[in-house]
Amino acid sequence: MRVSEFYSTLCSLLHRLAVAGNDRRLYLLNKEANSEESIFPFGGGLSGHHDKVNSLSFCGGKGADSTRYVATVADDKMLMIWDLYPTSSCDVSPSRPQPTAYVIPFSYPLSSIAAHHSGKEFLVADSRGSVFVIDWQSDPDDKNGLDLRHSCVVELVDTHVIFRSALGKPVEGVTCVAWCVNSTEL
Repeated sequence: MRVSEFYSTLCSLLHRLAVAGNDRRLYLLNKEANSEESIFPFGGGLSGHHDKVNSLSFCGGKGADSTRYVATVADDKMLMIWDLYPTSSCDVSPSRPQPTAYVIPFSYPLSSIAAHHSGKEFLVADSRGSVFVIDWQSDPDDKNGLDLRHSCVVELVDTHVIFRSALGKPVEGVTCVAWCVNSTEL
């Protein structure tokens, strides 16, 4: 079997999409081979964003966790990392438990997020013009690398943007960020 045939076969087996709606809810859309589509809503109401979601990204890296985590950013100044398949939940639903979110607050509305292919780091842009590098799985004592409580944030700032902001002048923020696909390191 050629690589292109293998890839085509693999892609026909499972399709998984994460989507943000105008209602601030998030949706996980699944389509597996020989089964019906499923739409799983989550993140609405008190458990999710309180303003428009601007960007989202799967962030589980490669392997089994590749679609376990989704990160979202919104105008409510929050980065939320959603565990779509939590191991424990208070939800008593017979179907599946609601995803749990780990929240990292910021000072300004967030416009864009991109996950590194390792699944360990993010680039996040805010409306002021800053770009943040976030290592969200950095606890050295966590043997599985999944403790979300020890995120490391580095801010990359254009000093001209800070100066203009301090003077009360209009600032055009960063609207989109991305990793170079060939980049294996930060």
